[in-house]
Amino acid sequence: MCIDCGCRLTNARNIRCHRCKTLFTLSVFEQRTLENAVSRGNARVKYSSVRKNAIKKMSVSDTSKRCKLCGFDVVVEVHHIKPISSFSDSALISEVNSLENLVYLCPNHHAMAERGLVDAGALTGKLNPDFLIESQAN
Repeated sequence: MCIDCGCRLTNARNIRCHRCKTLFTLSVFEQRTLENAVSRGNARVKYSSVRKNAIKKMSVSDTSKRCKLCGFDVVVEVHHIKPISSFSDSALISEVNSLENLVYLCPNHHAMAERGLVDAGALTGKLNPDFLIESQAN
């Protein structure tokens, strides 16, 4: 029996089911600061553990796995509304990867959001469906 939820375990050597083990691992990681969680290298490598934690957190949450902007649900990616790099080194991972800062987007809208072409208000649900930022080049 799982020590957290009481469900039946498939492996007698385990003390937690897969879901509870994931939640426990997330809670331990989220107590670290951004400074202690990042690796050396460029932004892609530097924040990889923080991004992986965000993906796990979204997968165990009750958030609908569909693009926040268009509803596409075949392939979705996790996007940080406030970029990881904008947090201070002393910020906790729980703050960086809070569910209020994470959203599912389809690959197209994720690429647009990363390039600043989608208004952040649309990602938090504070704007109408007309979410694209007007192009500066006329």
